[in-house]
Amino acid sequence: MHRVSRCFVALAVLTQTLTALADDKAWRFPTDHITTAQWQTFRDEVLKKPGATRQEFANQLVITVSSELRIYVFTEPGHPAHPAVVVRAIVARGRGSEVQRMGHYAGDQKAFDVWWHQFDALDAKVPGQH
Repeated sequence: MHRVSRCFVALAVLTQTLTALADDKAWRFPTDHITTAQWQTFRDEVLKKPGATRQEFANQLVITVSSELRIYVFTEPGHPAHPAVVVRAIVARGRGSEVQRMGHYAGDQKAFDVWWHQFDALDAKVPGQH
């Protein structure tokens, strides 16, 4: 009986650990559409992350957080999808890696969709992508 109880405890701990790991790759907000205030808060949070580096080009702010294996791309004023963000996380899969992409928009959904698909070719270049 104690053996079965220990097995259930071990399974519960494993489930919690896997859930925590999955949550680490979860979206920042529960829906794609967010408010401008949520977008600004998220941008501010990412800029404060330790080791974050930033580059600006084509009305986009690209913030790389190497310790997370994530790249955050925030639109800037003048970008058709502004305000919006795309997060690209590199995740190990077998012998390669894949990009998990998440995004949120507070502006025009159609403009966001166009911008979202501009990342398709870039993501496809990561070894192991489908």
